[in-house]
Amino acid sequence: MKEESNRGYEAGQIRYAARPRTVNVGVLERQIDEELISRRAYALYESRGRADGHADEDWLRAVTEYAAQRAAESMEPHSDYGASRSFGDRLRDHGR
Repeated sequence: MKEESNRGYEAGQIRYAARPRTVNVGVLERQIDEELISRRAYALYESRGRADGHADEDWLRAVTEYAAQRAAESMEPHSDYGASRSFGDRLRDHGR
């Protein structure tokens, strides 16, 4: 019976379970950003009637729009994740 459980291994050989692959979040976020920018650039291309010769212009406009959108989102309060105002703001409002 012991022989069956060691089948495929030489004496003294240890078999380790494969480690799960970790996901690099930064890489994943960059890929998502590039995909969204690419889709916007393609939408700009289509809105121009698929006229060639404006790929760089479409890409730069898509990047600019995406960066502006991300900046605006970062300035919004995150009410879904707890208090969106500082403790001092809440104290001032309470005193009114």
